[in-house]
Amino acid sequence: MFVTGNLLPGAEFDAVHVNAEFPDLPDRGSDHDPILAAIAIDGTQPRRNDDRIIGSADNDSLSGGNGDDTLSGGLGDDTLSGGNGDDQIFGGAGNDSISGDNGNDRLRGGIGNDILNGGNGNDTLFGQEGEDILNGDNGNDSLWGGSGNDILNGGNGNDILWGGSGNDILTGGNGSDTFVLATGQGTDTITDFRVNTDFIGLANGLAFGQLSLEGNTIRFGDETLAILTGINTTTLTANSFVTV
Repeated sequence: MFVTGNLLPGAEFDAVHVNAEFPDLPDRGSDHDPILAAIAIDGTQPRRNDDRIIGSADNDSLSGGNGDDTLSGGLGDDTLSGGNGDDQIFGGAGNDSISGDNGNDRLRGGIGNDILNGGNGNDTLFGQEGEDILNGDNGNDSLWGGSGNDILNGGNGNDILWGGSGNDILTGGNGSDTFVLATGQGTDTITDFRVNTDFIGLANGLAFGQLSLEGNTIRFGDETLAILTGINTTTLTANSFVTV
């Protein structure tokens, strides 16, 4: 294992780099210092300062604890948890599981089929490359699927959901949500659009007058931008659309 920084209780450090391989060992302790393959670094206490924790090429499990932390999983199928504070978490390559927990967090899945959970707070989630699952949970969240066929769930709050490239499934949940559409990005399915509550966001120069509303679809020329489950889109007016 290679570690930079002072891990004595109460000490401060700029970064922790974890780089090692271990066989299966017992569950980690209760501290929130960098770990790899369920390894805890002993002799530490839950931290309150802002940590920067960097994983390895293996399957890492990293937890930030308290403070505004930066976690980077690197390669491998990583499990990353921000804890309390306004955290920035980067999954990197691999099929990662990322949780922001409490605070206004920014989560990036990277390359791979990732699962991102915002937790409490007004979070920003980027699935990036792969077929990702994004859950905003509680708060007014912004979810961006990126490339791939993604699943986006806003949860509670007034959320913005943009599937990006691919045929995505978008569910706003509770609150007044905005589902963003653009040309050339596939056909999205919006599962729970509510007239007079939710909005369709038009991006990249798309305008309401360019659209065709047919059956339960929203179309631009020959391109189907979205399917609205249970909604006759011909009943929608310009008031249901906003420019983003």
